[in-house]
Amino acid sequence: MLKIIEEKDLSGKGVVGLPDAPNLTARQMQYKFEEIVRDVVIPTVNENAAKTATIEDINNLVLKGGSGDMYAAFYDSDGDGRVNSADDGIHSYEFVYDGETVCLNGHGENGKFKCGADITADGIFVNGERYAVNCGGESEITLSDGAVYMFCLDYDGKTVNFNGGGRQTAFKIVCSVTEPQNPRPNTVWVQTDIPYTRYRICRQKPEITPDGLLWLKTSENGVKIDILKKNTVLVNIAGAVMFSQGEGIGCSVSVFDGTEWQSTIAVLYENGTFSDGYDAEITRSEGGTNTLTKKSDCFTLYTKAYSGANFSTLNAALNKKIDVGAYSAIEIETSDFASGGYYKAVVGLTGLKEGVSYTAYTPTFTEFAAYCDRASGGKAVLNVKKLTGEYYLMFSLGRYNGTDASMTVRSIRLIP
Repeated sequence: MLKIIEEKDLSGKGVVGLPDAPNLTARQMQYKFEEIVRDVVIPTVNENAAKTATIEDINNLVLKGGSGDMYAAFYDSDGDGRVNSADDGIHSYEFVYDGETVCLNGHGENGKFKCGADITADGIFVNGERYAVNCGGESEITLSDGAVYMFCLDYDGKTVNFNGGGRQTAFKIVCSVTEPQNPRPNTVWVQTDIPYTRYRICRQKPEITPDGLLWLKTSENGVKIDILKKNTVLVNIAGAVMFSQGEGIGCSVSVFDGTEWQSTIAVLYENGTFSDGYDAEITRSEGGTNTLTKKSDCFTLYTKAYSGANFSTLNAALNKKIDVGAYSAIEIETSDFASGGYYKAVVGLTGLKEGVSYTAYTPTFTEFAAYCDRASGGKAVLNVKKLTGEYYLMFSLGRYNGTDASMTVRSIRLIP
């Protein structure tokens, strides 16, 4: 509290109350005139100044205090930047993961830790003793490498409660050769007998791929899963790669939608129907008669050259590019026929939507990133394991010397 100058502080000070003819020297009289200022006012002002905060003091107080009225000098009395230990404080725990179990070492009912691995845990060892997990009513939590989690320990129930903190996930990953029993919705089944220790959900291959890493590949054509509980975040899972002994092993993936398992094999075309806004269109037509006919269960390219030594060319492509980074192969079920003479049937990937160059009826194969020459029925398989980026899927048909040819497409599938 600031000091107030009172009447008693002025008693006997100054010239008030002196006789008309004071018996004082000139120097004593000068002092009397300044006595109140020197002996009362100046000391009081100095004392109050010592108790008054400057603008800098206020800024420092706000900076140290943080939110509310938390004053650092009280809550952090030793000035080490950490709140004093208290019964209801948040205590830092050490996170340890040995590849199989999650261990937290520390003390205090309320704690936090920085996670050092991607892992789903249904139990956590706290100071060497196993505790169950409660995460928003679920008996497991998915932890992410580098994330900070807060928790509350239930000593009596031996439970680590993450209800108030942590990133709660809505999906569960199961690695098993056989179909999981009694799956809950949003269960991701990876068909492998190799257990995972961490996972990544991303479009491109992770730069660091340690053993035990499960890469869930995303794409616009995959099966949707909701990866967060409180805030719906949908991603399309298109496939999976498990890294083991220095190699990436492709795995089949299915997602349980609450009723049945949905395979991540993306079907772009089947039974006469395109998915995800895809369609087939003519991109180049030269010479003769060329048509693209869409039927109830397929679409057909047809070309017929003029008589003599002339040729005809027909290119058709999907209207949108395919991002092949999440897939190992593209399967196209086709059939074709020729009535005689020479023809060329090609299925391939190219960045040239307008069409592939032809010398007579022979395509320049260097313009294909991947292709299958003369798809003579059955399945044309394009190996795209080493490809990244987006490409048009193109069907090219060439005919020579007055005869006709056709190529029928019955299905297009993207294989993880």
